[in-house]
This record gives sequence, structure tokens and C-alpha cells, in this order.
Amino acid sequence: MKLNLKEKAVRVFSSTEFRIIFLIVGFLTLIILRRSMGVFGLALGYLYVGFISLAGFWFGIKGGLISATVASFIFLSEVNFFHYAAFRDLVIRGMFLRFLIYYLGGIGMGYLSNIEKGLRERLKVLAYYDELTGCVNFRWTMTILENEIARANRYSKSLAVAMVDIDHFKKINDTYGHLAGNDVLRCFAQILKESVRNVDIVGRYGGEEFLLIFPEATSEDVLTVLRRIRDRLSQTRIVSSHLKGGIFVKFSAGVASFPYNGEDLSSILSSADSALYYAKKSGRDRFLVERRRWLRLKPAKKVKIEIKESTSGRKIEAKEVFNISRRGVLLLFPQDISSQEFVCCFYLSEGKNTPAEFKCKLIHKDRSKEDIYRVGVYFVDIPKEVQEEIESFKNSHLP
Repeated sequence: MKLNLKEKAVRVFSSTEFRIIFLIVGFLTLIILRRSMGVFGLALGYLYVGFISLAGFWFGIKGGLISATVASFIFLSEVNFFHYAAFRDLVIRGMFLRFLIYYLGGIGMGYLSNIEKGLRERLKVLAYYDELTGCVNFRWTMTILENEIARANRYSKSLAVAMVDIDHFKKINDTYGHLAGNDVLRCFAQILKESVRNVDIVGRYGGEEFLLIFPEATSEDVLTVLRRIRDRLSQTRIVSSHLKGGIFVKFSAGVASFPYNGEDLSSILSSADSALYYAKKSGRDRFLVERRRWLRLKPAKKVKIEIKESTSGRKIEAKEVFNISRRGVLLLFPQDISSQEFVCCFYLSEGKNTPAEFKCKLIHKDRSKEDIYRVGVYFVDIPKEVQEEIESFKNSHLP
């Protein structure tokens, strides 16, 4: 409770409205004090400098100039309207010095305030962005991904990530030098940022690796973006003073999605990194979607899953149950699947005639060279007893 009150107090004192009211009340208080004392009072008069400096500190040079002008106007009004005030003649003789102090105080403090605000903004940028590439830095990339996973889980939304790595980047550094490598990173990062949506995040994961976060997107959506980036790169010769004649670069990527490949930050990153590793190992210049290492149920006859379209109730026959986990299944179909949401009818126990029915949705889809569609289906509200049944079946079939 104390922390909340402190935060509220800081928010109030930092608000523009409070600061303007504070300065107005301060000026009025000084006017009233000087009138009640019946004198201009040199020391009391120069208290205006404190409010002018405060205005400069809060609102910059513009605020300092406005407050200095207001204080000067108040002073001139007092001199003209109160002819018999004590020390009036003495104060008038020092009038221009007073004005000079007013304006120097406001401008000087405003200038220092602008410098301080600029440094503070610069520190915020350095704390959030990677200085070389302008991408979100590693720390904030992890924070954003963690928040997006929580949001996707809370609202049953999809989420996909791509771990991207420039091919043969070490060779570029060894051939042209690290300054050339930095130029390549900057250009590559710029192309990444220009190729994604406004809601997507491009973060620098480390070295020549970048992590792309795609809220409310599937692996198939990510592959479309990656192909667009590859096309753009194939037409872009990266040139700089450190690259003789310029070079073209290629990249590899590993794609993973929530909840198909994992339900927390660690598992999703591990899946994307694993897919990237195999993309590199299998020849580079390619994108692979991670397949969760679910238990391969053999023989498949022991597992029977039917899916029905949520709207029409039409059954869609799968050619094969490829693999299964506690929260999803990978099915093979001879034809394309256009629906996004289904009702899963799940048979697992032998001799059980009545299936468990629950909501599920498409989370990934691709097509093999043999025109077989691999469809990843996520169990949205799978009953606990079915999850336990899957775990029991898995444990009994582990090697």
C-alpha cells in the first residue's frame, strides 16, 4: 500500500498540471507577501529567480523564458502601481540587472534541463535498443517474448518466432574485416525491420543471430515473411567503404510457434534454435519449422483421432496420426485443410467406444513434395483425464 501511495505521489508531482499550478501559486504567494510587508524587499524579490529556474528545469528553455517574462511583468506592474513602497527607488535602479538575472536563470536552467533530458532519452534508447543494428536488444527481446507468450496463453492466440542467422558470417569477417561485418549486420537488420509488420519485433539475439517475434501468427505466416526477406536480399548488394564492390548475403532460419512447439519461453527458443541448427546442417539458405519431438505412437492403430469442422460438423479424415503430445497432434492429410477450428474426437484406450470431444484449432500447416499435408492441431480445452491418458500411454511406450 505504501508503494502504491508513493507511486501516486510521484505521478502527481511529475504531471504538467501540478507543476503549472505550483508555479502560479508560487508567484501569487510572493506578490501577496510583498504587498503585506509594504516593501519590495530585495531578498524576497529575488525569490522569483527560484521559481524561474524551477520552470526552466521542468519545461526547458521555453518554460524559463515564459516564467522570466511573467516575473518581469509583475515587477513592472508593482513599480508603476505602488509609488510609495519602501525601497522603490533603489529597486528601480537595479531593474535591468534584475531582468538580466531573471532571463539568464530561466535560459540557463532550461538549457541544462534540455541536456539532461536528452541524455536521459539517450540512455533509454541504449537500454532498449542494440546500438549497432537499431533492433531491440537481447534483454528486452526476452521480456517482450515472455509477455507475448503470456498474452497468447491468456487469450488463446497463436504466436510464432523465427531464429535468423546470416550464412557464412565468419567468412565475411575473416575476408573483409569486422567493420565490414558491422555494415552487413546493419543492412541486414534494416531489411528485417522493413519486411515485418508494425506489431512484429525484430530483436538482436547475439552475434549475427536475430529473433523475430510474430504475435497472432502461425509458422506458415512466418515462412511467407522469410521468403519475402530472402527475395529482398537476393536483390540487395550490400556496399560500404569496407566492402570492395559489395556483396550479397543469404540467411537461414528456424521457426517455432506457441503452443505447438512449447508453452514457455525456454521451450520455444529451444525449438527455434534446434530448427535453425538443422537448417544450417542441411545446407544453409533455408528455413525449417521445428517439429516437436512428440512420442511417435506405434502402432498408430492404438490412437484414433477424428476431427470435425466446428461450423458444419463435417468429418475430415486423416491419413495418419504422425505424432502426439499432451497438448497437440500432428496429422497427415491427402488434401488441403481450409478450416481453422475443429472439434477433436479422441480415441486412445482400447475397447473405448465413446470418444472424448473437445475444441482444437489449426496451428501449423505445410505440404510435402508428395502432396501430403502435415497439419499441426492444438488441443484448446482438452479434458484433464484425456491428458492423463496420453501421459499414461506415453510412459508405457517409452523405450
